[in-house]
Amino acid sequence: PLGAGPRDRADVAALQETCARIEHKIDELVSRSRAAGTVVPSSSLASNPAAVQSTHELNHVARAQTTEYGHIFTILRTNKNSTISAMEQQTSGAGVLGVPSNQSHQFVASTLPLNWPKALVMRQCWEKALASKGRKTAMQKGARRLLGTGKSASRYFIKDKIHARYMINPDSCFLSVWNLFSFFLLIHDLTLLPYVLAWDIPLESEGWSKAFAWATPTFWSTDIILTFLTGFWRGSELVKNPTATAQAYLRTWLIFDAILVFCDWVCLAQAIDGWRLLRIFGMVRVVRVIRLVRMLDGLAHTHFAAGSQLGLSLGGLFGCILWVIHVLACGWYAVGQYGPSDTGVHWTTNYALRGTQAPYVESGPLYEYAVALHWATGQVSLGSVDIMPTNSMERFAFAFTMIIGLLFGGMLVSALSATMMNYQLRQRDKHQAIRTLHRYLRENNVDPVIAMRVHKQIEQRLARRSKLQEDEVPALSLLSAAARSEVRFDIQKPHLLTHPMFRLWIGLDPQIMQSVCMEAVGMVHPRARDDLFGVGGMAESAYCLVAGELLYTQQPDTSPVEELEETVVQPGQWLCEAALWTEWAHVGRAEAITSCSVLEIGVQELVDIVRRDMIIMHIAADYCVQFHKRVIAAVPPHASWPNDLDVRFTDFC
Repeated sequence: PLGAGPRDRADVAALQETCARIEHKIDELVSRSRAAGTVVPSSSLASNPAAVQSTHELNHVARAQTTEYGHIFTILRTNKNSTISAMEQQTSGAGVLGVPSNQSHQFVASTLPLNWPKALVMRQCWEKALASKGRKTAMQKGARRLLGTGKSASRYFIKDKIHARYMINPDSCFLSVWNLFSFFLLIHDLTLLPYVLAWDIPLESEGWSKAFAWATPTFWSTDIILTFLTGFWRGSELVKNPTATAQAYLRTWLIFDAILVFCDWVCLAQAIDGWRLLRIFGMVRVVRVIRLVRMLDGLAHTHFAAGSQLGLSLGGLFGCILWVIHVLACGWYAVGQYGPSDTGVHWTTNYALRGTQAPYVESGPLYEYAVALHWATGQVSLGSVDIMPTNSMERFAFAFTMIIGLLFGGMLVSALSATMMNYQLRQRDKHQAIRTLHRYLRENNVDPVIAMRVHKQIEQRLARRSKLQEDEVPALSLLSAAARSEVRFDIQKPHLLTHPMFRLWIGLDPQIMQSVCMEAVGMVHPRARDDLFGVGGMAESAYCLVAGELLYTQQPDTSPVEELEETVVQPGQWLCEAALWTEWAHVGRAEAITSCSVLEIGVQELVDIVRRDMIIMHIAADYCVQFHKRVIAAVPPHASWPNDLDVRFTDFC
């Protein structure tokens, strides 16, 4: 409020000077209009009726302008006199503490009403709740209904809490990291095992082979125990009951995993004969790779852009080709080394180099593997090879691998074509948008400098991966209303919990807050340099910044500030909370610095939903009263002026 100090007298003098300048400008315009006078037709124009008519029209316009300037002058003079007199009365009526005795005409800014913020009123919808009857009784009944007193309810919550304490969510970060490590260990196992079997390398030797021999069965034994402690999805329901989890695991993968782990431990101990056959059975783990690949594909679609997904897909196909060639090479060497022969010779006993007496089997493991890898690559790519079969078993193996190469090559070409086509379809819309923009700018002869700036901005925005809106996901329309409500509540709940009032409501009645999220809360995604709201407009929503950065600006001519003030809004900060409880008008401008995600709460929709629950309605009404008291009291020197970002002493009303 304006007091009797020197600063307040200076404000009155500045306002009088501004009004004097406006008055002088209007007087100048009126004088100029009157000086123009009326235009009298001359004798030369008397014979021209059209010219005479045009002259009369000019006279009419001049008189109308004079009258209009006179009205404007009268209105401004009246407003100026009333404003100055009110401020002078306020200054002269200041008390001992400097607080004016009459604050009904306080002037703060040109875009704000007089006596702001004391002129702000509460939302009428909250005031009606205060007048309702039976408030105390209803609140007591609601508290008993929400909190409950029965022993069965306590046992239920305690039991659920015990289950949640040691049962693992199947979508948790820990399990994702574990599955990723399982995938790489499984690839290492399936890659090393064919080589170990073909070249008969003892796993009990020192070094890495011994560590690998002990690490594999230990890890997969731990994985079985971990699976018993991991919940699972039964349709759209998450089951975290230990008994149900054990039964589901027993019906699916338990026997398969137990046999594989048993074979690993037996092979490590070499307790029985024929342990190499048990090692071969370990190759069945390739089935587990398929399950893990599906999981990793889902993670890639969630966390990577389209270009990165294409690179991962091509890398996965290339890795699959290498693994198949590696397995065929090890199998071809095993057939030549250990397979039966009806001719008495094997391809490994042929001469490795022409003109020498050294067979392939004596050329060393590295050269033997290189020869077998060359042969397998030729089979898959249907190319030429320099090694021919020498007995019936080798010829059967040769024919079988040629069939595999034919099928695998066709599948590989089709998979690569489908991946590239899918990527091109994703990029087609972006290219079409750029071509349409170029055509529009060219047909309208836009300045090249402006056109280039527009082109760069559009390219920059198209290159960024925008966050999907709910209406852009057709699959969500197939969900039931309850399931969609749960999805939206789970997305928005972490952001609502940052506000003390919404955190209280969620604790009291999560169902009503699901309805709030479904009907009153939405997400907006302004891009860089887009406005979230402008100064002077009536606020009908409250906002919470989820991601990105906003720049909040207040100008001296439109806000209660003495100089330009700029504030960078960080994620988690609320904007325009006063709009939920009062008839608030924006006193600043919020502009996006980067691409942002903003939670928006519609005031009227929130009120309509909260009315369904009497307890929460009365809590909201009490909160509104306390918030309104702090808004109208937020005036210097006791507090800073309220704005769209902050109202002092309203952390929890």
